[in-house]
This record gives sequence, C-alpha cells and structure tokens, in this order.
Amino acid sequence: MANKQRQTAQKLTDDKVDRQALGEMLIQIGTYLETGAPPTGLLPLSDILKDLGETEQD
Repeated sequence: MANKQRQTAQKLTDDKVDRQALGEMLIQIGTYLETGAPPTGLLPLSDILKDLGETEQD
C-alpha cells in the first residue's frame, strides 16, 4: 500500500493532475487529520510530505 501511495504522489508530481488520484489522496489526508493516525498500511503524513519534498528537489 505504501508503494501505491508513493506512485500516486509521483504521478501527481510528474503528470497532469488526475482528479481521481488527487481526490483519493485528499481523502487519505482528511482521514489522517480526523483520526490522528494514518489509515492502515499507509505511511504517516510526515513521511509522505517528506517524500514529496525530496521529489521536488530532484
């Protein structure tokens, strides 16, 4: 599941924004904010944001 999330983040970085993928990511972030814990099998939000930041620097 973590790989899928990284792939989605990479796709959003490289390609034109896919509304469905963006929607899924926003739902996951919303779930994290409501519960205080990442959905089962997903990386913590801090790791996701760190990965996105590293991708932008490349």
